[in-house]
Amino acid sequence: MVPLRLAQAADCPAKPMLTIKDSQDGFAGKTGTIWTIKPDCSFEVARFHGENVSAPHAKGQLTPEQQSRLAAVLSTEDVATLPAHTGQPAPVNSRQISIEYGGKTAVLDLGTSDPAALGNLPESGRRVMEISKAVKGVTGE
Repeated sequence: MVPLRLAQAADCPAKPMLTIKDSQDGFAGKTGTIWTIKPDCSFEVARFHGENVSAPHAKGQLTPEQQSRLAAVLSTEDVATLPAHTGQPAPVNSRQISIEYGGKTAVLDLGTSDPAALGNLPESGRRVMEISKAVKGVTGE
């Protein structure tokens, strides 16, 4: 019999590790939040300023239900086929959401806009936003 913990790790949709980074450029440099879901379905959420990443302010383990929700979104939004870059950076105070998964990075430049106000994102940008929302949802952020 396989222990439940090992069975969950074997089924985790975040194989390889999945990282979402939401950042904004500003006077003090680039700041934001990083959500990391590890291959064993444990997660951490931390803030960063420049290259300095703070200790995680949230940690946990995804439940089987959260793992299923995340797997569905990663499959539906076909994370592996996201382009490397979508959108146009703003000349100042640019906002980005990036996804690192499977050795690839997909970056969505939002300019200075609030992503909730962006109704006309290109398809790849909408997919980045959906994956980002799903990760934030399963980690309780």
